[in-house]
Amino acid sequence: MRARASAGAHTRPSVSTRRRTRQRARSSCTGVDFADDDRKAYGEWGADGLRQCSSTQAAMAGEWEDACRDAWWRRGVRSETKLARLIILGSRHRRDVVGEVFRDANAIDAMCETLERLVPGVSPGAVFHKCPEAGVVMVDALRAQRQLVMVRTALAAMTTLDMARVIDGAPQLLVVGDLSGVERALESLAEALGVSPDDARLRETIESSPDALFLTREEISIAAEDLLALNDSLHHPTLADFVAAHAEALVFPHMRCSLKHTLELRRGR
Repeated sequence: MRARASAGAHTRPSVSTRRRTRQRARSSCTGVDFADDDRKAYGEWGADGLRQCSSTQAAMAGEWEDACRDAWWRRGVRSETKLARLIILGSRHRRDVVGEVFRDANAIDAMCETLERLVPGVSPGAVFHKCPEAGVVMVDALRAQRQLVMVRTALAAMTTLDMARVIDGAPQLLVVGDLSGVERALESLAEALGVSPDDARLRETIESSPDALFLTREEISIAAEDLLALNDSLHHPTLADFVAAHAEALVFPHMRCSLKHTLELRRGR
């Protein structure tokens, strides 16, 4: 009885056989070859193909990273922190124009060369580290030249300004389209300090803390009042002298608070 049952029993088809049977059945009903779906999902060569593709992509990623790292190194970027930041800006996860530029070693060379040519003495690594969008402008030499002309025009009242220090400190000047606010800020600063726009003390203030060019008239007025009160205790000849020595306090309120606290501690001794 057992022998008869064994002889009449059917052997269970293998997994691959059952899969092909289902695919043929579905194909006969719908007219679609589902084997194509498997090839699209797993690749023409299966798991081995996936591993090969992944290793190739990893090699390609390493290649562009090494090329970009060398490009930044040639431009004087020696800090590992800045190098890592600049490489991250070119990450494949970035799908914008900034990512495309920072993944291209030739583009990096081009934008650094353009910036160094138009603004001698500037530090490209520092500029693009602070403002990556500036790289998109600098990679186009004609666009970069137009932008620098706009910046120089907005600051034309200051005849001997060190543009390299200004751009190093405020690289966002390279991407701002409307610089009329910068002109108004310069006028407001000169008025608040009681000096001409070409005064040496105002130039030193702008070169030391160019972010002051982005302050509003109200912010400049408040800062000037705070600094004037502090100068009464420090006895600088004029407010302009005091601001030139503490330019960052003009921009950052917490620094004015710190100066005030320091003076109070000195009086308490």
